[in-house]
Amino acid sequence: MDKLLMVVGGILLVVVFISVFAIFGGTLVY
Repeated sequence: MDKLLMVVGGILLVVVFISVFAIFGGTLVY
């Protein structure tokens, strides 16, 4: 159960990092 929670948390963390990186990258491009 804890391992599954860690995996889900890690995936969410990666998604958030990608979203933030995409947003900042877009603002820098424009």
